[in-house]
Amino acid sequence: MNDPASTLIDKSWITLHSHYEAGQYKKAEEMARGLINDDPTDRNAWKILAAIAAQRGRYTEAVQAWETIVNLSPDDQLARYNLGVALQASARFDEAKSSYVEAIALNPKYEQAHYNLGILLFESRQYFLASNHFEKTDVHNSALFRLKCAFFLDDEKTFYKKFDALVNQGHLNAVLGSLASRSSLKNQTKIANPFCDAPLRYISVDDLTESYDFESIFRRTAIETLADLSTVYRTQRYLSNGRQTAGNIFSLERVKDSGIADIIRLEIDKYRSKFINPKEGFLKYWPDKYEIRGWLVSMKAGGSLTAHMHDSGWVTGCIYINVPSGLQNDSGNLVLCLDHGESASAMGENNKQVINVKTGTLCLFPSSLFHYTVPFTAEEDRIVLAFDAIPQT
Repeated sequence: MNDPASTLIDKSWITLHSHYEAGQYKKAEEMARGLINDDPTDRNAWKILAAIAAQRGRYTEAVQAWETIVNLSPDDQLARYNLGVALQASARFDEAKSSYVEAIALNPKYEQAHYNLGILLFESRQYFLASNHFEKTDVHNSALFRLKCAFFLDDEKTFYKKFDALVNQGHLNAVLGSLASRSSLKNQTKIANPFCDAPLRYISVDDLTESYDFESIFRRTAIETLADLSTVYRTQRYLSNGRQTAGNIFSLERVKDSGIADIIRLEIDKYRSKFINPKEGFLKYWPDKYEIRGWLVSMKAGGSLTAHMHDSGWVTGCIYINVPSGLQNDSGNLVLCLDHGESASAMGENNKQVINVKTGTLCLFPSSLFHYTVPFTAEEDRIVLAFDAIPQT
């Protein structure tokens, strides 16, 4: 005979998971809190709360929920891993590293934990340690990160070996393109670039105010999104004195309804028609399907983005929603270049290009290029809609 209490719990779980899987997060959250109120040790209810908090960008709450689960189940390797993910999203990087190490201690073959720990070590420039963890996993872009580590460790023999192996396996992406360009500059040894051999030649700059109602379609949508109290922001280590929206801006109803994504696809089609060069891999092997992922970046006076590239992109774009008027010299402009960090600002004119931007400017370029912004001083915010065209497999 079934235990009536057990049957009731099972029904509650079916209902809770149904709400969650259907995206009815408000109902799921309310129900999970009710279950926790009845039983504070209900780990599954805590997991639902943690997942919802993370999806909504409430990472502090997600951390607290996963900490509760870890305390309830110290040997739960998945809980320790997810705590690391929440800590990493909260920019608590040292604590995230510790959480991943604890997950790996429980399961030395935990590939995803090795990968995430490798990412954190890589971003803190501990390339040797990072490489050791990437060697223990084949998830996501671990092979590309092993290649990056060899590059930064100045291990030319390993770098060329791994580079050739990836190319021979048919890999084609912006990271390989960037590393080919940077290696040629760094080692003064030209290697074949499978993605784009001359990315600075494939920069397109247009004025969207000439073709569209820029004020209604772009500016109003962006400003209303930034003013919306429900808009979630993420930590961006390249950004100073500004903020960046979290997730994909095109998943928001306001942005969906604006038609911006359709305009971007149309402009990308124009870009492809403008540059017809079968020798360049990113044009020759243009993906059959791609998604547009975007975010808003709003900077105040003195704000800037340091040099970086978008690893997962194929073509990257920037739409300048608001550029303060009366800026001096190159202030607030976009700089596209072949390398990053200290090398970016010291590069010769042949290896970088400064884009003079104004409100309404659209700039499209191969994602293998690094880009950064020149700091500016103004009372107005500088607002940009950045996006990537990302291949879908």
